[in-house]
Amino acid sequence: SMGLIYLINDALHDGGTKEGYRIWLFVGALLVVTISGLASQIFLIRLGQSSMLKMRMLLIRRILVTPLNKLEEIGSSRLYATLTDDVHSLVDAAQVLPHLAVNAGVLIGAFIYLGWLSPVILLISIAFVVVGIMIFQGLVGNAMRHFESAREINDSLFEHFRAVTFGVKELKLNKLKRHAFLTDELEVAGRSYQGSNVRGLTTYAIASQWGQLLFFIVIGWLIFFRSTSSSLDDATLVGSVLTVIFVMGPLGAILDILPILGRAD
Repeated sequence: SMGLIYLINDALHDGGTKEGYRIWLFVGALLVVTISGLASQIFLIRLGQSSMLKMRMLLIRRILVTPLNKLEEIGSSRLYATLTDDVHSLVDAAQVLPHLAVNAGVLIGAFIYLGWLSPVILLISIAFVVVGIMIFQGLVGNAMRHFESAREINDSLFEHFRAVTFGVKELKLNKLKRHAFLTDELEVAGRSYQGSNVRGLTTYAIASQWGQLLFFIVIGWLIFFRSTSSSLDDATLVGSVLTVIFVMGPLGAILDILPILGRAD
């Protein structure tokens, strides 16, 4: 990916003197990205489905060898939640870890390229990133507390779902009990679960927008710095701005992955 950025930046400044070899490099890079991307997606699909089956079988085997009094202490609703929602959360996290690694690699490559263009720009960019990470971590900590709350409420929701399944006849026969169950128990737990998830995801959304804003600030600084200093030539400016704009995609992907990892945690 960073090679493509280099090719684009090089093409903008050489006056068309090396078009032949550059076209073949560009086509080759696109083929590598497409083929390896498809292969990795197929691999991740197989990995995710295999992981889900293995994890459920492992949990069921552990349930079967756990003493009965311990299982009663845990509660059936928590076991149901573990075998369904929790397994999905863990498998989702396992599937996005390779994407996290790839996008982190692109960010590292971008910083190396920025350092090659201008060490000053690299240092300033790192300073912005450090400040951004400190603020981001504070927001993420707040979001995690909401996700933990939602996870606890999820157990009571599964208990209510179980009550609906096993007590449907009684609920159908008794209108008052049915109304009390729906409004005072199930709906209250559902709204609490929804509220905790909304607050957690909203906090992540704020953190994500903060990360995007930070890169626009870096671009603005580059343009302002160019207008007030003669030490930054046009080629370096264009290459730096192209790189910063390009890494906004991987950065956005990483920020989208963090809530999935937060839930798994």
